[in-house]
Amino acid sequence: MHRSLIANVIALVASFSCGAASTATPVQLAPRATSTALCPTYNGKKYQDANGASYAVTCYNTNNGNVIATTGDPVNLGQCMEACDQESGCTAALFHMGVNMCYLLSSVGTMTSNGNYNIGVKSSSSTTSTASAAASSCSTVQVTFNELVTTSWQQSVMLVGSISQLGNWNPNSGVSLSASGYTSSNPLWSATVGLPAGTTFQYKYVVIGVDGTVTWEADPNQSYTVPSNACSATEADSWQSVSSVSSSSATLASTVKNTISATSTTSVAATSTCTNGPNSRNCWSGGYDIDTDFDTAWPTTGRTVSYSWTITNITMAPDGYSRHVLAVNGQYPGPVLEANWGDQISVTVTNNMPNNGTTIHWHGIRQHNNNGQDGVPGVTECPLAPGQTKTYTFQATQYGSSWYHSHFSSQYGDGILGPIVSLPQSMMRVNIR
Repeated sequence: MHRSLIANVIALVASFSCGAASTATPVQLAPRATSTALCPTYNGKKYQDANGASYAVTCYNTNNGNVIATTGDPVNLGQCMEACDQESGCTAALFHMGVNMCYLLSSVGTMTSNGNYNIGVKSSSSTTSTASAAASSCSTVQVTFNELVTTSWQQSVMLVGSISQLGNWNPNSGVSLSASGYTSSNPLWSATVGLPAGTTFQYKYVVIGVDGTVTWEADPNQSYTVPSNACSATEADSWQSVSSVSSSSATLASTVKNTISATSTTSVAATSTCTNGPNSRNCWSGGYDIDTDFDTAWPTTGRTVSYSWTITNITMAPDGYSRHVLAVNGQYPGPVLEANWGDQISVTVTNNMPNNGTTIHWHGIRQHNNNGQDGVPGVTECPLAPGQTKTYTFQATQYGSSWYHSHFSSQYGDGILGPIVSLPQSMMRVNIR
């Protein structure tokens, strides 16, 4: 008695929040055993309920379609679908997990990311012919992108792609995803974007760090065609990672991670009419050339080149006489920092010197809007004390050869220095692994 009363009160209140008319009638279901919840296993997939009706499942989304009835009897989306089977004119079952409330929809409206709801849209021809006919007239389709990716505190996830609605591969102009449905066991990020029907494009997800670091998921690019016969759709993905590489190799190929082939704002490949060869390295792409002012324009490759350096006190004989040397990874000069023009660079520096602080300055890198990574102690940062570690992150906005060095005391005279080589587009290596 009490449960029935509470369920009816919740149904009445919830019906207004979903845009239900005040005349929506409650539906009563016969008692049944609890079945397994469908989400997230069936997200983006078809499900056939106990009555044999087929539904397209979208997890963690609500919908503003017309509510014709509500019921508090179902305990999950599958049972909500069965209620929809019993209601004349029902085309979709919308289930609220927080209050175990089932909304029966006569029409499907706009999908909106919401971690409390799951929805199943009936796909049998007998019940969706009217809805499909109406959907075919939609010039803009609300596409929900669901991405499973584990993130750290205060990180965010962006959706970027080859069309203007997704930022034209620029993470700063991409679509922010919501973590409202995120749990440790189901790290879901979601966003709904209005896209022109029939549009075909490529896309990727990127994770934005607290310090602004951009990490792209690995190849290949995702491809998607917006449906022309629906007003809403769902695309479900999981984060793509590259296989681990050996840390013993000192080549650029071993330090490039999350390499992609088409995520820059312009192409990084030589054109079909100009190919670099042993005797010609003058092929540029994307409108760049030797006259490009790289203080105002540069590509964004989407690659991250990562290095790990440890600074120690050792004894060496660079000129044949043993002396005290401050070495990077046990060598003098330090390792070559090599990247392509437009790459993100990540260098983790650990100070293992017992009595010295240190910083690393990237000589010749402009550090536009990023002076916290410039490595000048007392100006942009404090020196790293013995035992401390810092990861410097910046983009190679300039190309050419330069050098890095300690900016603390006169340490670069004692060995903390090394070369920087940023290859211009005329010499770029494409699809490095």
